[in-house]
Amino acid sequence: MIWNCYISEAHKMNRFLDAVNTFIFEGIKNHRILLRGSLAEETQKFLKDEISEHSGIDLEIEIKPRFADWKLNTLEILLKTEFTYFALAQEDHLVVCERGDLRNYFLDCIKKDVKIARITSFLRGQNFVSSLAQAYSFKTSKNAILFELPKKIDPKVNKRNYLVSLLGFYERRTLIELLRSVRPILKNFPPFTPFDFEQSIQKTWYLPAVCAFSQRELLACIDDDQGGISLQNRGKYPLDFIRHVDHDKESTGGSMTKLINKWETKLIYGDFRLFGYIKVHLSRDFRNKLASSLLISKKVIYSTIWWRYVISKRLLVLDRGECKLRLPNIEQR
Repeated sequence: MIWNCYISEAHKMNRFLDAVNTFIFEGIKNHRILLRGSLAEETQKFLKDEISEHSGIDLEIEIKPRFADWKLNTLEILLKTEFTYFALAQEDHLVVCERGDLRNYFLDCIKKDVKIARITSFLRGQNFVSSLAQAYSFKTSKNAILFELPKKIDPKVNKRNYLVSLLGFYERRTLIELLRSVRPILKNFPPFTPFDFEQSIQKTWYLPAVCAFSQRELLACIDDDQGGISLQNRGKYPLDFIRHVDHDKESTGGSMTKLINKWETKLIYGDFRLFGYIKVHLSRDFRNKLASSLLISKKVIYSTIWWRYVISKRLLVLDRGECKLRLPNIEQR
């Protein structure tokens, strides 16, 4: 397991501890953890105290003082290990399946030489799996549905889904390539964040690959509620904090993106006031067009920041081997 989490609030620390414990209860014993944020050290202390009650847990924790390139930090963790498969986890997802189901799913994926396996968004992902099944032949086991996806994706496949997700199970070399990549070229989310790691099914540079989907729900999000399926909405987790989903909250774009986010919200909800006082009525169509323009502006800002960083720093860091990354023939095992 690889955890690369930003813990700066008490509810996030408690969720992180709960999440780790659900994986340990499932029998997942190898954990490599990178903690960032103001509560990182306190979280480490609590975690070590809790882990001491369990036997056979292989736990390594590192604390970084500041937020950096999430993909590069995660790659550093990976390259310090000898494992051939990795699961990426976050503090806002808990194991919800019957004990043994997650391990058996992982074992099926390893036996079938799966490169990318989904472990979350089971309920929301049913239409995605159905569209894949209409376009491609597949194999099934007790735990998994397996697709051998080609480089070119069939038009029948639902294009709005992410195949490479922040929470997933990945073969070593595949995960290395995903983490070292500078893609997506045009950034939909702030660079350096975990969301920048994800790749939609429309982006096929990492294919062909054998991909897997679970036959049952394995993990569920605590509070990311889309369609009433979060654990809080189901009454399976305390209402410790109500999150308003906003991937741009900790934006890297500075004051400009904060201003764009502010106006984008005003346009979406129709609360547009001239000089902050005079409410102006704008048609929904006009507001949508303005919101789309602002979205494009954000993508340009995020992409500009990212590529300036890549050209000036990231390539040099990799070439100097500061994260023990060997180019171009990266890891033969």
